[in-house]
Formats: sequence, structure tokens, C-alpha cells
Amino acid sequence: MKKDLKNKKMLEEIEIARKKMVQLAYENPLNSKEVVDASTKLDKLLNVYNNIHISKKTKTLVHS
Repeated sequence: MKKDLKNKKMLEEIEIARKKMVQLAYENPLNSKEVVDASTKLDKLLNVYNNIHISKKTKTLVHS
């Protein structure tokens, strides 16, 4: 149950970061510091999320 809540929270954080980046991209040049920083933050969140799920899949395959 806790894993589901963490997963949901992580997806919510990703969506908030994505929306913020898109909004900043409408208001600023794509290579502006604000947009690049928002994109970097989103990338980091996505990498964490993907690493968690890759780790889960690997553990499942190893234990099968």
C-alpha cells in the first residue's frame, strides 16, 4: 500500500514539474535559465521514477 502511495506521489510531482516547465516555455525562450532548470528538474524526477521501476522489474525477473 505504501508503495502505491509513493508511486502516486511521484507521478504527481512529475506532472507538476511538467506543467511548470511547459508554462515557463510559453513565457520564456526555450534556452532560458528558467526553462532549462525546469527541464532538468523534470528529467531528474523521471530518471528516479524509471530507476525505481527498472529495479522492480529486475528483482521480479531474478526471483522468478
